[in-house]
Amino acid sequence: MVENREEEILKLLKENNEILRSIRRRQHWQTAMSVLYWLIIGGVALASYHFLQPYLQTMLDTYSKVQDGINKITF
Repeated sequence: MVENREEEILKLLKENNEILRSIRRRQHWQTAMSVLYWLIIGGVALASYHFLQPYLQTMLDTYSKVQDGINKITF
């Protein structure tokens, strides 16, 4: 009876250990995927800025010239 109980406890401990290991493994993968996700988001944002920067600079220069032209108009 006591041996049976000990075997049952040992079996449950092994099962719990496997469950806990799988949960921990899933957490590691989730963390890795989350980091990868944010690295991709940041990379896309930086690449977009790098690609759009010349166009944005041209627009800002044009806006500045228009503003200067408006300021030079006298009524």
